[in-house]
Amino acid sequence: MLLASAAPASAVSLLFSEATGFRATADAPAGYAPSVQGLPLSDGTFQPALAGDGGLEFKGHITLSPPPGGPLPGGMPAPPDIYSQVLWGCQPSSTGVRPYTNCANGGVIGVSLSDPAGTPFLPGPIPDRSGLQLTGFSGTLTDAGWTTISEILHQNSAISGNILQTVRIDSAFYLGKVPEGTPPISDLSLIPVGFTETRNGTCGHTPGVAGAPLNPLGSACDDFFTLQKSALNPVTISDPALLAALGLTQETTIKFRLLVPSDANPGCGAGDVLATDTVCVFDADPTTLVVYSKEGTTNALQVQAILVEVPEPTTILLFGTTAMGMLAEAVRRRRQSRTE
Repeated sequence: MLLASAAPASAVSLLFSEATGFRATADAPAGYAPSVQGLPLSDGTFQPALAGDGGLEFKGHITLSPPPGGPLPGGMPAPPDIYSQVLWGCQPSSTGVRPYTNCANGGVIGVSLSDPAGTPFLPGPIPDRSGLQLTGFSGTLTDAGWTTISEILHQNSAISGNILQTVRIDSAFYLGKVPEGTPPISDLSLIPVGFTETRNGTCGHTPGVAGAPLNPLGSACDDFFTLQKSALNPVTISDPALLAALGLTQETTIKFRLLVPSDANPGCGAGDVLATDTVCVFDADPTTLVVYSKEGTTNALQVQAILVEVPEPTTILLFGTTAMGMLAEAVRRRRQSRTE
């Protein structure tokens, strides 16, 4: 008998919902309170932020997790005081002459909380700002294919003024049970992610990772993220009580990966980068990923997950979301000039 081929059916599934955003208050752990800085100095340190050159703008307040309309019961609190966007910068000045105009937070060093609904970067950018936007998704994880659980957008603009120095990203990730609607399991994690906004023109700053290229996308000067590969380690659920609470019948592993949605082959090698590419990923280092973001564009990077049932018992008893990559991270941001 000849049978027609079909897509693989899912044997295991978990509802998920995740809220993630930038912490706008100063009660973050030491070193991760929101702050801006000024020009770099020759010894690698930075000038203090200059009065009148702007602060940070947080937009899109997130109040509930999971979000309304998600597959899990709503109404649970999101991490406190988080916003989907953080923006900085002033109208670009090619001459570097101050005072600059149209600076973030009205030019004042500090934080402003505005635009409760948020103004998405796409389909069009926000003028005179660089920024980051985080989105957490809701849906169903399965063993049949990869599912996007979060996305980070980087608006890489030419700006002047003070730039982001540090910010904390909080994330609440929920796993639920089908179909009884058991209250979901949640966890909160913190993962350091480096980000460097480079100086255009001279473009001499490298990620400090062996073999990582300089400006592989060929823009005025590519900015870049660095992320420890261990942040994407798989998580195995094996505790019997937790398995039962999630409606699982055997040990299950959640695997994670980074995806560049605009590029099926996102490597940074000479044969990988096309003129149309705006993001590339250098993964030849055994411990660190480097993700480059092209100047003058808004670029997307996604975290995806898939379920894998473990056929034999293992000794892994850990459940957590420290592997959630960008779902819960602290971003330290450095830049070599006020004009990107």
